[in-house]
Amino acid sequence: MTSILIVDDDRSLCESFKGKLSQSGYDVTCAHTLSDGLDLAAGAFIDLVLLDVRMPDGNGLDYIPRFRDTHCAPEIIIMTGNDEPDGAALAIEKDAWDYIPKNGSINDIVLSVTRALDYRRKKNSAAEKKIVLKRKNIIGDSFEFNECLDLVARASSSASNVMILGETGTGKELFARAIHENSDRANKAFVIVDCASVPENLFESILFGHTKGAFTSAEKTTTGLVEQADGGTLFLDEISELKLAHQKVLLRTLQERTYKPIGSVKERKSDFRLVAATNRELADLIETGNFRQDLLFRLQTVTIKLPPLNQRSGDVKKLTHHYLEKICGDNDIPVKGYSPEFMECLEKYHWPGNVRELVQSIEQAIVIAGDSQVLYPIHLPKYLRADLAKKSLECADPAPPVSDQSDKLPSFKEYKTFALDKAEKVYLTDLLAETNYNIKDAAGLSGLSQPRLYALLKKHDLPTKE
Repeated sequence: MTSILIVDDDRSLCESFKGKLSQSGYDVTCAHTLSDGLDLAAGAFIDLVLLDVRMPDGNGLDYIPRFRDTHCAPEIIIMTGNDEPDGAALAIEKDAWDYIPKNGSINDIVLSVTRALDYRRKKNSAAEKKIVLKRKNIIGDSFEFNECLDLVARASSSASNVMILGETGTGKELFARAIHENSDRANKAFVIVDCASVPENLFESILFGHTKGAFTSAEKTTTGLVEQADGGTLFLDEISELKLAHQKVLLRTLQERTYKPIGSVKERKSDFRLVAATNRELADLIETGNFRQDLLFRLQTVTIKLPPLNQRSGDVKKLTHHYLEKICGDNDIPVKGYSPEFMECLEKYHWPGNVRELVQSIEQAIVIAGDSQVLYPIHLPKYLRADLAKKSLECADPAPPVSDQSDKLPSFKEYKTFALDKAEKVYLTDLLAETNYNIKDAAGLSGLSQPRLYALLKKHDLPTKE
């Protein structure tokens, strides 16, 4: 039986919707907090979630990815008592099926539910033969990431233009290559144009080529990148960096699939497939007159928006395992292990540089660790550890409880003791990792006597052996 979960703190409304939907033959369950709703979605097979926006323990819009990331990946319909256009737009951006006001007609809500479930049935029955993607170096299995891979599979089976959006370091070029390598053009060229580094006065020559003598330094006829991509894929990386004049030239080439080498009087054809990428918001550039809207329409037949690493739940560990093996293998050294604290640091950090920054951090940790076969937080870049330390103190309670009255300010002595204990434990943990748990070396490095060091380790319940 089709299962629906209603997540709303209005109990009477839940019962009303439950009664109406049950009459239509659905199995309906209700939850009155977001956390209870997530627990139910994780423990049962749910086809659709009716999700309220304003909940006692958070905003329903923020929980859309978390519900979608449960094993049943339900469709989501957002409900709200307030008609908020911005919220509606955000819900659609986060892949909700629909956004409906709770004070609307119950029949409208049932209609939206029916359409969403009909779509889900067709999608599941079309559980078309799953395409096994070639995805070299594309690591991750989070829901957000798998949605992007699904779009790669769909785009690969067509010749449509593709726009890949994403922050620096999210893997835009890897996805562009995957589209090419999974298409029927895989045996032809994959040609990269780095739009940010092409000299302005050489753009047309590089893209379209030139004939001998076309200009002063043209000593021989040169083939342009558009011609090299004939039958294959032309990848325009950081397309937002193109000047307006070059955008106009590119637009015509995309429309006609023709080009004219500099110095030639004849136009030539090139059957290339275009994939473009940018880390910038093209809509903002259009607003300021720095990007052509008609070109954007041409480019984004299919749009793939890569999520930043901090939104890919669970993928940090998979990426770490992959790159530990790869980097150690490339350097012909045994694969290193890691302490639980090392992985905890990686999973807590916000990764503004995304996968690229993670890979660089792992590589640095391997180098700094030297002969140690286990990686510890101290092997990570100092800026990363400093950022985590700062955030942990910002989030921590400023002082320990000193009485049953939680709002009572502790004495300076109590606060100082609490802060020093915390600092001591952090220092000792790093000291053990730095000296490979060698107590003699740790005592020498810290300036503590061995008995004093043992006493501190016992106080903080820290191990004396690796």
